[in-house]
Amino acid sequence: MKHPIFSKYNTNACCFSLFVVMLGVALAGCKKQKEVSPEFAVLRIYGAFHAYGPVIGRLDDTEPFSYSWAVDLNSHGVERKRNVYENEVPFTLHAVPDTLPGHKPVFSMILKLEKRTSYTFICGGQIASMDTMFFREPPLPYFEEGDSVCAFRFINFMADGPVNIIHKGATDKVVAADLPYKGITGFITVPVTRSLENMNFEMRDAATDELLATYSKPIWPLVGNQQYLYKVYSVLLKGVRGTSGYSKPDLTFSRMY
Repeated sequence: MKHPIFSKYNTNACCFSLFVVMLGVALAGCKKQKEVSPEFAVLRIYGAFHAYGPVIGRLDDTEPFSYSWAVDLNSHGVERKRNVYENEVPFTLHAVPDTLPGHKPVFSMILKLEKRTSYTFICGGQIASMDTMFFREPPLPYFEEGDSVCAFRFINFMADGPVNIIHKGATDKVVAADLPYKGITGFITVPVTRSLENMNFEMRDAATDELLATYSKPIWPLVGNQQYLYKVYSVLLKGVRGTSGYSKPDLTFSRMY
């Protein structure tokens, strides 16, 4: 019969051995983990297609098709935003249901991104022959406390001619004149004061002055937060002149901050 002290010694030795083995497994597992940089680039994606048919965007090229980050971009110009930690990522667009192995994407490119920088990608037109834009964002404007203003930046993704953008206020002001297809304005400062009830914009044909689309929202809503003071918006101009429904000319506002 073993002395109790030896039984206690054997138990402690086994526990210590088990601890060493588990520690080794944990350390080995940690070494296999991919290091993720705390810095990233911001990617904003917009769809401006003329007809609805789901278009799926992906930031990987794995097979079979993974929906880990796959979103429908055919959504009236609504912004989709992603933080990207890699310097280069494969970016593909797929026309649903062509998501099975062997199907080629309708668009593909390698995105080269710089950390601590923002980028915008726009796709639209006809799905089978889509057109795209990809550009690096400039620094956003900064407002001092007490500046009763906001800012808007306009992107024309209407392929059938230049447009004018008019801010409707106490006096009408053309804030973007003869903006061509794929033209981008700088950030335009607009006052936000108690004397203004609504934020009003018109989009007109630059050649004929035909009214193409309007935008009007209360600046000081009775319910909800104030949406304009000190804010910065990107405005996507999309659609086709002379059409209605899904492809009608429109202004889509996305808040950048």
